[in-house]
Amino acid sequence: DGNIIQQIDITDNNSSNGIVNTVPPRLSLVTADTTTTFPYAGGYVYFTDMEGGMWKVNLSGSGTLYETTRLFDAESTYNNDRMCFHNLTPTILSDGSLMHFFGTADMNRIGRVSGDIENRIYGVNDQNYPSYAAVGSPYTVSNMQNNTTENVCPGANQKGWYMNLDSNEKVTANATVRDSTVIFSRYTPNSTNVCSAGSAKISEHDFACGTTFREIDLGVGMATEAIIYKDKIFIGVSSDTPDQGSLPAGFVKQGNLIIGTPY
Repeated sequence: DGNIIQQIDITDNNSSNGIVNTVPPRLSLVTADTTTTFPYAGGYVYFTDMEGGMWKVNLSGSGTLYETTRLFDAESTYNNDRMCFHNLTPTILSDGSLMHFFGTADMNRIGRVSGDIENRIYGVNDQNYPSYAAVGSPYTVSNMQNNTTENVCPGANQKGWYMNLDSNEKVTANATVRDSTVIFSRYTPNSTNVCSAGSAKISEHDFACGTTFREIDLGVGMATEAIIYKDKIFIGVSSDTPDQGSLPAGFVKQGNLIIGTPY
């Protein structure tokens, strides 16, 4: 049997937000084995919690072992649905900084329809990387570029980018990075009949800036994480209803699988 070496408490961010805090996603580990930009033994662990906090834990040979800091606060509440169930997807940008991608949704109430729902997709930059530095107050979207209606790269003092999703829309899977593009799987419930499936789509964005390259309507059902293999994109959907011509050129549907060409 294994022994517990260290217990790290992830505190509630806001006791009035209606969320019982937990850590549903897997942890993301950055080490010298995952990127040549990491200069130490050991590594850094990153993860999000149910309240939309993004955390960093120092497991490296530099600094204080097990020191933990909350880098980012998504300002989640039970009503705005902005909870984190999916793993972070990290990548190194051309300037050497480390960006993490994720989207929000209350996966326990995936069919919920409400005017209070305000989900988002994020590209959050750890600008202290590859160093470890405790953050006194986690940054929020007020420190980031809003690309909901713009296509503007974050400025030098901004901590990344974000986009507001459409009404009632949710992110249903981990983000996928290919070259300089990040892909999000998105789902909108059926607002007229909650017992019927809603609709899925993917959106493809410049990973450094958040610029939207393309959105693709996948039809009825809920989409899985996008998988890239041999320059093709593979996405599972929960409905095997045949495509009725909504897919763009270069995409086909085979049962519950959609296959196409990435941007």
